[in-house]
Amino acid sequence: MRRSLLWALVLAGCTSPCVTPDPAPAGATLTGLVSAPQRLVDPTGGPDQVPIPRAEVALANAAGQPIAGLYHAETGDGGGYAIGLLPPGYTYMVEATVPGADGKPITLKSLAKPSREANIDLATTLVTMAVTDGLTGLPGEVDPAAFDAASAAVRAHLTDADIPSPSDAAAAKAKVAQLAKDDPTLATQLEQLKKQAAAPTATVDQLKTDVAKTADQDPLNALAPVY
Repeated sequence: MRRSLLWALVLAGCTSPCVTPDPAPAGATLTGLVSAPQRLVDPTGGPDQVPIPRAEVALANAAGQPIAGLYHAETGDGGGYAIGLLPPGYTYMVEATVPGADGKPITLKSLAKPSREANIDLATTLVTMAVTDGLTGLPGEVDPAAFDAASAAVRAHLTDADIPSPSDAAAAKAKVAQLAKDDPTLATQLEQLKKQAAAPTATVDQLKTDVAKTADQDPLNALAPVY
């Protein structure tokens, strides 16, 4: 029932032609909201969080390299997205590419597993950058609760006057390091997440095999944005 409701919501916002998946497509679904401080995407904007429409959302490995065979999505007017036909049981890096205030693209990130909401914002980006620094291949089994807690802590510590750009990797990582130094609990959470992310339980070849099992599904069913 929950899957049927999800796809009904997805299809309510799809553009013409609107393809109805009946029965529901195989594989798992990843959904979430993409948002960012307005000043990152609008040169006249302030620090308030705003949803990001028309952002391209893709799945990548721990190094940020796209995973072949998986579909992309585009956020709707409300910043929501949905990507279906995913092999379940894997941890993915979810990347949303948006135009920055200077016209150059900004990549926002998160770590997530299908069937769990994967919201993407500046805080999830900073945590993801910190825990996957230097990694290649697939991320390991990251504890979703620990990831959410670390992201919430980073989000709470960021001040309106101190919003680092994800495009400046050195500055972004330095900001997280400083926050962790000031917050021992956050430091412990990040260390836990780093160890988990650095211990993959599957290879890219294994994922490719599972991706091939959904290759005969209609890709339009995985690309409709949520509004």
